[in-house]
Amino acid sequence: MNNIFQIMKTGAGRYIQGVDAINIVGEELKRLGYERIGIITGNRAFLAVQDGLLKGLENSNLHYSVNFYSGYCTVVDIVNGIDWVNKNIFDCLLGVGGGKALDYCKAIGAQVRIPVFMLPTIAATCAAFAPLSVIYDERGCQQKILFHDDSLAGVFVDVKVIANAPSRYLAAGIADSFAKYCEYTSMLPYASFNDMNLGRYIGASLASVSDEILFKNANKAYEANQANEVTEEFENVVTCIIGITGVVSGFGSFSKQPVSRFALAHGLNEMVRGNHIPDPTKFLHGEIVGVGILAQKRVNNQAEQSIKKMENLFNELGLPTRLSEIDINYNDSKFDDFVNDLIVHCHIDKENHERIYSALQDIR
Repeated sequence: MNNIFQIMKTGAGRYIQGVDAINIVGEELKRLGYERIGIITGNRAFLAVQDGLLKGLENSNLHYSVNFYSGYCTVVDIVNGIDWVNKNIFDCLLGVGGGKALDYCKAIGAQVRIPVFMLPTIAATCAAFAPLSVIYDERGCQQKILFHDDSLAGVFVDVKVIANAPSRYLAAGIADSFAKYCEYTSMLPYASFNDMNLGRYIGASLASVSDEILFKNANKAYEANQANEVTEEFENVVTCIIGITGVVSGFGSFSKQPVSRFALAHGLNEMVRGNHIPDPTKFLHGEIVGVGILAQKRVNNQAEQSIKKMENLFNELGLPTRLSEIDINYNDSKFDDFVNDLIVHCHIDKENHERIYSALQDIR
């Protein structure tokens, strides 16, 4: 008899969030026994942290080298990054920046099997916490997702750094976080333990709590970000986007059963970027996912009041709420092809095709 093990990978061995968290990175890495640090970052992201980060590393007598990265996390990029790591013989890697740089760092670390730490400079996704990397082609179109065997060694979230980033990123991160509950509970009238396996039920329950926190804090957090201020509401929202959403993602695979999820919101993002807009980098991940959420909630038969509440919040945060706002402006014939592409991409059963078409029509 073959044993099937349940493995829970919920993000990171250590999560540190607060004002000036960049100042203690060196101290923490020294305490954990690391001496040679490979930093992977972009030019703009590094400018946001370099003074506090490098001072801390130097005060802890740590050796470091910086690899400035501006690509799309392609297979070729990863091969080049592996070569850089092997030549320098690092003890660990530290990713600094947004999703693509962090995914790039995680992919390299997974291949060379050394610990990876994250220092996000924006809160646009849970990339700093999720043990996976999105792989792109040279145009910036998503090709696949690599799921890593190991969780991250640690995450440092400096809320002052994130508060100084454009508020557009925070808004996108809020939308991306809202996707979790509606996708976990897709096609279900309500979420209960009888409806799903243990891992998905825990993930859905935690995602529901995150939704509650986001609805109560999102507007004030967004206003704080626009003023480059750190408030309690801002910290709460950052925790939801990076920490809680990262944990929720990890619970999805904690099961002896194959994980199946009607992920319309994320499926829309993947398909639109790959096939339906000339510039796949024009919109942020969460901006396209947010439009998909409004379709997903309709497919899930959620109350119109709930859908309108979400749509109103997205409008207040400057997020798109219609396909036309993410450059999907098709006539009826072309729109039918678009819907069929999404159905195929998301592997949606035939009996649900009409519901999908109706939901997408509502958000044209």
